[in-house]
Amino acid sequence: MPRPRIFEQRTFIGFHVDYEDYLLIKELAFRERKTLSEFMRDAIREYIAQKYRENILKAQDYEQLVKAGETINELSLKLNYSMFKVNVKEAEKILLGLKKMIPRRLDWFSALEKLKRQVNKCFQIANQLPKPPEKEMKKLIEIVNEMEQLVEKSKIG
Repeated sequence: MPRPRIFEQRTFIGFHVDYEDYLLIKELAFRERKTLSEFMRDAIREYIAQKYRENILKAQDYEQLVKAGETINELSLKLNYSMFKVNVKEAEKILLGLKKMIPRRLDWFSALEKLKRQVNKCFQIANQLPKPPEKEMKKLIEIVNEMEQLVEKSKIG
């Protein structure tokens, strides 16, 4: 009598693992009295079930937030405000480091480019906000002005 079919539709998956991991998996499968294939199928099913449970929890969290009166738009708006503030602070840190460096050296130019990217990122986030926080916008404008002054001083010196 033939062996009963385990799968309706079968797919072969081949992949590499470190030898130490292979030995460990083989030992675990032996302890559970399963073939290596059975053990790996069970591990994959457990992983999928875990991710499924996590997604259900995320969905439940979303439903609770909606019940609390917060929509996704409100949450993303709050997140953008927070991101804007954090990015302005990061730009301030980069500017302080730039001031301490010797102008026109390679590391100075790298820091200057990093600051320019950070400032652009701040302005992109600010454009997504209905009304960016005034305090942080003033800081951002001051950072841009100081950056331009540093660039002008480096050209003169």
